[in-house]
Amino acid sequence: MEIENFREISSHNLRTFRNHYVSEISGSLGDLGTFLPIAIALAVNETVSLSSTLIFSGIFNILTGLFFGIPLPVQPMKAIAAVAIARSFSNGTIAAAGIFVGACILFFSVTGLLHWFANVIPIPVIKGIQVGAGLSLVIAAAGKTLAPLGWIQPSWADNRLWAIAAFIFLIFTNVYRNVPYALIVFTLGLAFALVQSTLAANLPSFEIWRPFLVIPGLSEWKVGALDAGVGQIPLTTLNSIVAVVHLAGDLLPRVKTPSITAIGLSVAGMNLVGCWFGAMPVCHGSGGLAAQYRFGARSGSSVIFLGALKLVIGVFFGETLVGLLKRFPSALLGVMVIAAGLELVSVGESLNTTGARDIAGSGQGLIGDSEHEIGPMLSDIERKRRWTVMMVTVGLLVGFKNDAIGFVAAYWTTTTNPTYSHPSPSSTSSLDPSQTPDWPSAQPYTHSDHGPGRGPDTAAPHRHRNRRAAPHMPLCTHWGPDIVRRSPHRRTPPLIAAAPLIALIFCPRRRHPIPRPRIVGRRTRLVVQLCYAADPAGKRVRPGRQHLLLLAGAVVAALLNDGGLA
Repeated sequence: MEIENFREISSHNLRTFRNHYVSEISGSLGDLGTFLPIAIALAVNETVSLSSTLIFSGIFNILTGLFFGIPLPVQPMKAIAAVAIARSFSNGTIAAAGIFVGACILFFSVTGLLHWFANVIPIPVIKGIQVGAGLSLVIAAAGKTLAPLGWIQPSWADNRLWAIAAFIFLIFTNVYRNVPYALIVFTLGLAFALVQSTLAANLPSFEIWRPFLVIPGLSEWKVGALDAGVGQIPLTTLNSIVAVVHLAGDLLPRVKTPSITAIGLSVAGMNLVGCWFGAMPVCHGSGGLAAQYRFGARSGSSVIFLGALKLVIGVFFGETLVGLLKRFPSALLGVMVIAAGLELVSVGESLNTTGARDIAGSGQGLIGDSEHEIGPMLSDIERKRRWTVMMVTVGLLVGFKNDAIGFVAAYWTTTTNPTYSHPSPSSTSSLDPSQTPDWPSAQPYTHSDHGPGRGPDTAAPHRHRNRRAAPHMPLCTHWGPDIVRRSPHRRTPPLIAAAPLIALIFCPRRRHPIPRPRIVGRRTRLVVQLCYAADPAGKRVRPGRQHLLLLAGAVVAALLNDGGLA
């Protein structure tokens, strides 16, 4: 039974907090690994007001917990923050960027464009965005937070030894889930920061918040909107709205999932209000939701608690907290971010099971075992199609560090065949997986391979240009194991076809044992072997965590090859 109205949501929040208050408090702190470093960096540059950021993000935390009933995070807008830190934006410039993005999201929400956009995105692409966002968190935490640490540097409270200890403790909590990992780690880090601040005579002091207005000038509007705001819009739309809604439905099915429009209005309202008072531009994020869920949050009470804490601290201490928060150990924050990223990566495991919305909604040909339902009886080719498109989305997102590139390339491949991303009953319920040959085993050409009215003997000559190289392979003008069967008159652009290789696994065999792509035919057609490299015998594979780990290893190895993490 779903919890949907305000009274039921309030009752759910109170009941959950009363019965599991330790887990809820621990979960509320799970997203601080992303929030604190960006907020502190912007406050140190005097780009935003730390007190205004804490107060308004706290208010937004409380409101989202009350109205949505899920641990929906309030995170920094990362694309805007990155540009603002690199170019030392003024208060007015970053406010203009946040207000511009908020106005655009408000327009998309009110006109229905956001809802339409979310409905046309295939589930494999959404899963790819989620997995890619998780891997991006892991890579960023490893490369920017943990890699600069020494064994005993930069201080006794922040070094690799503490990072290793935090990792060991994290593994321990995977077995004993009731241990409040985030609460313990945050308390330890805060104690370390207090000790160092005391030694440096830089403790926070009592200081009441004094509100002020930020009115951007004409030049600030231009720079903020064009240089930072435009790049944030696709990231906010895909990761902070669409991916969040789907992730909330996967993780918390008992609470009614907020609508796309509701989340869009929430993001718009936060920035159209807070940015005028010097607060940091914020949004919701799938990584933050996964983090808070991973560390124990199951209801809106967790973010209500966090919001109240932010509100009190921001009102009474404000800017004096900068020195204390700067001394919070990055080793502990980095491990928390990695744990959040891995939790987000794990949602990709349900792509070909009833955990995927398009499969669960079909209701056709369900198969299962004694433990759980596997899902519709998809053919092996259909499973590989879905898995490969998700992996390509992940590879492009991680390789180019841009959600929009991953989305556009993968979504474009699915538009020519709607039955690919949304399996129909005819394609799922009548197939026997045990009799379905794996690609590239022998498979005769059928009516669907050549289009209406064409058989293997009547097909046009140009349709057989690849038979000399791969006579057994169904005709396909795309990368991957028969990703989309489409007219050969519409060729795949070479850059799109080569994107998985360029973005993810292009590194010399002599240096890294990463599965190489297979080249088929006279044109370059790439087969991303990550989706079934763990099974060299060619047997039917149900993608799982080992494939995600394989992909993660490939990404890290590619970065090491380029010196990205060295």
